[in-house]
Amino acid sequence: MAKSKIYLVPAILMMAVINLSCNKDEDMSVLTDERDGKTYQIFEFGNQVWMGENLNFVSDGSWSYDGSSSYTEDFGRLYNWNSAVNSCPDGWRLPSHQEYSEMIENLGGSEQAGAALKAGGHLELALGGYRSIEETFEGKGNEGVYWSGTETEETADPAESAWNIAVFSMSNETRQRRVNKDHGFSVRCVQH
Repeated sequence: MAKSKIYLVPAILMMAVINLSCNKDEDMSVLTDERDGKTYQIFEFGNQVWMGENLNFVSDGSWSYDGSSSYTEDFGRLYNWNSAVNSCPDGWRLPSHQEYSEMIENLGGSEQAGAALKAGGHLELALGGYRSIEETFEGKGNEGVYWSGTETEETADPAESAWNIAVFSMSNETRQRRVNKDHGFSVRCVQH
């Protein structure tokens, strides 16, 4: 019994060191949006700097889930695509469909990347739901849907749709879809 305690102490100390070295806040910096004074954690992923939190800038074409301001504190606002493209702070933009695709591939592909994208240390995408084109709010706690800055080319009218990325509570899957720009989705910005 005494020998097992001797081995247990170093193992506990090693776990504590690993936990401290992986603390997300130590690796992140803060961006202050000069337009409204809100702050956002930012971090590097590959050769890019990303927001580590959902955008919460009030603009035309943006909503809080079910009109609740408590929602925006945890999940940011939901934006239609035109508002999303114009709402990132100066020096920031929506990530492209290609940038999301490369991130998904680097995190194990579409069948596995969702686990990493929802976990700390990466984007930590929140499951903030969405606003449908029928103007109903759905999916909070079950899925997180985020705009890309890339319009789709496969539709008859590319001005009507754009790419997004979605993660789900009950799956490690990540989906990229083409949808109508009038939906309300979350936004993460990437630095120019």
